[in-house]
Parts: sequence; structure tokens; C-alpha cells
Amino acid sequence: MTDLVTFGKGAGYYLNPNYPTLETDKGETLVFFGADKPGKELWFARVKLK
Repeated sequence: MTDLVTFGKGAGYYLNPNYPTLETDKGETLVFFGADKPGKELWFARVKLK
């Protein structure tokens, strides 16, 4: 794993419907999973909702 990275500067990153999303028990965060187009680089992002 690498350090946390802020995406959005330059190359586009998009959600892939083939990967799941997870919601925490309290509904305060969502976790998204994805990969680059070749599928060699996997990533996940946690988004705080509240």
C-alpha cells in the first residue's frame, strides 16, 4: 500500500460498477473500490458523508 493520495489533478479517475461500495454501520462514510484501465493498479477511497 502507498500513502494517501488526493485524486482529481490531471488524469481522470472514474468509478467502475463492477467494484463494490461499502457503507459504514452508522452511514457516515462510504468506501469505493476501483482500478486503472489495465487493472494493474487497484485503489480504494473513503468518503466522509457527515
